[in-house]
Amino acid sequence: MKYLQKLAAVLTFMIAAQTFAASDVDTIRSKLKQARPDLAVDTIEPSVVDGIYEASIGGGQIIYVTAKGDFFFLGDLFSIGSN
Repeated sequence: MKYLQKLAAVLTFMIAAQTFAASDVDTIRSKLKQARPDLAVDTIEPSVVDGIYEASIGGGQIIYVTAKGDFFFLGDLFSIGSN
């Protein structure tokens, strides 16, 4: 019985996290389109950094965007340390 309760809690958390991420993606897509209507956004996915998303734009260029879509930057994202 406890196993089922734990499983239900994990599944609920996973669904909530996916809904939150989908909301971020919609926000990012909307704000990028508003700021740069000429920008063709192909995909938006979470990056390895919490709160930062990777957006693939025309030609395979990657930009990084904050979850609220307020900022974006170009360049490479490097991990520091043994991760």
